Amino acid sequence: MSMTATATGPMMKGMSDRSSALAWNHRALGKPVAVSLLLHATVFASLFAWWQAQGAPAPRGLPDGLSVTFIELSEPSPAPAAPQIAAPVEPKPQIEPKPEPVIERVPEPAPVKPEAVLETKPEPRPEVKPKPVEAAKPQPAAPQETALRQTASLAPSTQHGTGQAAPKGFEETKGRHTDEVLVLNPRYRDRPLPPRYPDRARSLNQQGVVKIRIKLDYRGDPMDVAVLSSSGYALLDHAAIRAARKWRFEPEIRNGRPVIAFVEMPVEFVLTDAR
Repeated sequence: MSMTATATGPMMKGMSDRSSALAWNHRALGKPVAVSLLLHATVFASLFAWWQAQGAPAPRGLPDGLSVTFIELSEPSPAPAAPQIAAPVEPKPQIEPKPEPVIERVPEPAPVKPEAVLETKPEPRPEVKPKPVEAAKPQPAAPQETALRQTASLAPSTQHGTGQAAPKGFEETKGRHTDEVLVLNPRYRDRPLPPRYPDRARSLNQQGVVKIRIKLDYRGDPMDVAVLSSSGYALLDHAAIRAARKWRFEPEIRNGRPVIAFVEMPVEFVLTDAR
């Protein structure tokens, strides 16, 4: 609500100054003071209008011709808040995990087992016995063949039952099958094959004479073979034993009955190239 009055003189100037002061105070005091002043001015204007309507004299202190203007001050709208611009958030750089280095496992070499060294013990060489003096021998037909020789006393006999009594230690008991006699002139039932010359003995140029003793059963087959005198080389001795086990003799007959007999003979190993 507003009310207008006309006034002249110093009062008008004073009211104008007061209004200016009120406006300044309103700005200075802020919203609470402005609202309070607005309420007081409204009440004062209402009273002043009522007095004029009743024809009552104007209250003292208000000179005639005074013009009062009540200005309704509107509450200044608050300035719109400046939009807050969110600062762009810089994305954190993603740290890529470093790939773990691949460690190649080198396979450990298998432990090399030391090869067992077999110590070869030198074969004991038997004492070389002097060779018996031999008569002139015929040249063998085939080269490098084993010579199987017999002395005249051990030559095969063509007569039956010409064996002689055994020496001491081999008694002949007549009429018994347990008799054991030494046969000086044995007779072969089959042609004997000479021993095979061992290859290693040939490469080592081993030669010699082996004297063997053969025990014959009632049929004349070898029961046992033993070495009476060695050639000095084990290879030659074993070769003579292997050959003698395959020989077959006529059974020795005493008093019309077969007996166990012994045969002794030398076996000579000779390399023809060495002669």
